[in-house]
Amino acid sequence: MFVKMDIDINDLDNLLWSGARQKWDGATDAQKEAVWDSVETAFGDETPEMVELNDFIWYDCDEIFFPEEKDEARNRRIERKRPVMRKRPKARPMMRKSNIDHI
Repeated sequence: MFVKMDIDINDLDNLLWSGARQKWDGATDAQKEAVWDSVETAFGDETPEMVELNDFIWYDCDEIFFPEEKDEARNRRIERKRPVMRKRPKARPMMRKSNIDHI
């Protein structure tokens, strides 16, 4: 049996599970709106199953839930350190023939 239902953004509070639920519960209203817009864009006129919807929110919306991680990764790429130039080792003093004679 296949059940089809129309849902809106407020219904997701009760329909998500696992990692998607954790992300949704910790999201701001602006983030939830952005996720809902992403869902509408991604699925368009299709009717996703709840598993597809849950997995989309869980795995494909990280840049909405965690924008600072995206910024940090970008900053790390920009601020790459130059390779460290190694100093040449100091030359060892050469043994003089006179030192060798005493041995």
